[in-house]
Amino acid sequence: MYGLIIQPINPNANGIFFNYWVNDNYIAQTIEHDETEVIVFFTEEPIQATKDAITAKYNSLTQLDVLISDDVLQEISFKEQREEYGITIYNTTAAMSRINRLSLPDLPENEHKQYRIDHYDPLSHIVGYILKGDFKSAYEEINDFVATEFIEESTIITYRMIVSNYIVSTSKYTDLFGNRVKGATYLEHFGDTVDAQGYIISS
Repeated sequence: MYGLIIQPINPNANGIFFNYWVNDNYIAQTIEHDETEVIVFFTEEPIQATKDAITAKYNSLTQLDVLISDDVLQEISFKEQREEYGITIYNTTAAMSRINRLSLPDLPENEHKQYRIDHYDPLSHIVGYILKGDFKSAYEEINDFVATEFIEESTIITYRMIVSNYIVSTSKYTDLFGNRVKGATYLEHFGDTVDAQGYIISS
């Protein structure tokens, strides 16, 4: 067993990020961090170029690498939660739309396409943002959307409420459709509120 000792401690280094980097690039047995040094253990002594590269990497770590290993990983987790809720919204609204369409008189076959163009296509870019978990862009697009003969203002307000309530959420809650939502993924909006039209009011 060989231990590569790195001294002094780099106060800007993030241990988790460094450990991942070492294990992604070399075959180390274990890595220990204490108050005065870092020791990277190998089954046998590596060549000098490997020792130099690992030492140089550790000494070069900055606060940016801390962000990469902590804040960015947290944001990735938030993004995955947003995408999960985006799929839930899509499935809910798609089911509601289908039930509504089936309750209407049968359309002639040549009018099905026009029905989709009138009722669904105008919202497709908003749906795209929601499916990607980008609720802030979806909120902006909803605010710019102008009601039509087929998509009424009340529908727009409902969608805006769904999106804005998610953006300002600080914990789990139940949305307007009855879905249980994890929420709390937009930390910068904690403290903001939503008015009766679904607009976000900054605190």
